[in-house]
Amino acid sequence: MRFPKFASACVAATLTLLAATSSADVVTGVAIKDYSTQLTAFDRAASHTIDGSGLSGGTHDNNPNGAMWQTNGDGVYGSPADLLPAYITFDLGQNYALTGMHIWNYNEPSNTDRGAGNVEILISNTTNVADLVHLDNASFNFTFAQANGQSNNGGFDLDLSQVTNDAILQTARLVRFNILSNHGGSNDYVGLSEVQFTAA
Repeated sequence: MRFPKFASACVAATLTLLAATSSADVVTGVAIKDYSTQLTAFDRAASHTIDGSGLSGGTHDNNPNGAMWQTNGDGVYGSPADLLPAYITFDLGQNYALTGMHIWNYNEPSNTDRGAGNVEILISNTTNVADLVHLDNASFNFTFAQANGQSNNGGFDLDLSQVTNDAILQTARLVRFNILSNHGGSNDYVGLSEVQFTAA
């Protein structure tokens, strides 16, 4: 059976629309719920992990001031002291079927060892941090790749396929990173450049 040309065009447009809406999309409107500390003396605020500062064309630059988050560490440059572990919690703004995360780790040249290393990830389907539940995998925590310190840091996709209790991802609202270690940096500093979440 042959379809008129306009019908074929409608079918093609419908298929294109279905393909576009079924793919994972970056979650917008993410807010910071809470964090352990932020190094305000150098404008390394937690909000920089979600505001796009330092991002261009999918890469993050290596200027930390005004574009990355860093904790107070041992408190030399900011108080109170915030010895590891540290944490940051993101509010997705509504419940999502979370499919992935793209993370740009702390990217200051010669200090990329301050980037998050071993991280526990917790999810809540409410806005209450008391409802946070660990994502389980074989090692119970995730390893975040160290940044390259270059102006074109591309970040990495966090593999959620290893999560065994993945049902919690279907209604995610809060996402917390409990950062257990950095990449060997001194003074207990830890930080991140940017985080993006994708949802179905």
